[in-house]
Amino acid sequence: MSGDALTRHRQKLVKDGLYSIIFSLRNIKTIQARNIEEQIIKLFIPDENYLHFHAVLFECLMEKVSYLLQDKRYDDAIISMQEMLYHAKKYDNITINTSIYKYTAPFFDMLEVDSNKFIRTGTSTQTEDFYEWLNNQQFDPIRERVDFKKLNVIQ
Repeated sequence: MSGDALTRHRQKLVKDGLYSIIFSLRNIKTIQARNIEEQIIKLFIPDENYLHFHAVLFECLMEKVSYLLQDKRYDDAIISMQEMLYHAKKYDNITINTSIYKYTAPFFDMLEVDSNKFIRTGTSTQTEDFYEWLNNQQFDPIRERVDFKKLNVIQ
């Protein structure tokens, strides 16, 4: 291999390694692991063209919110929930408008993803899953907050 083919291959190896690190971190059930996971993704994709990583960030933030609620860090939980909703909508846009998308971040700019090949395990969108998740009893302590009620409005 040489030229673009070699660069593409190397970028795929880096992306595969990134997934490996992220999913290894998922086995560590702490808020620190979620923060590191989030930071690593943002480090590798500084232009925020996350594509499939929107789903990864959504799941990361979902777990992070649970930790924040346990620690009664309600303001931080709301901020993370706002980010979750953002990632859910971005991911849904990619999956609803199925197509081939190109990463633009420096480490992955030779890579594309085909949203037709994304694994779907249910019939709901990630945004619908988010709104359903808000019914969880863990949100009872913040359910009456204005910022929580704003999040719970389907747009």
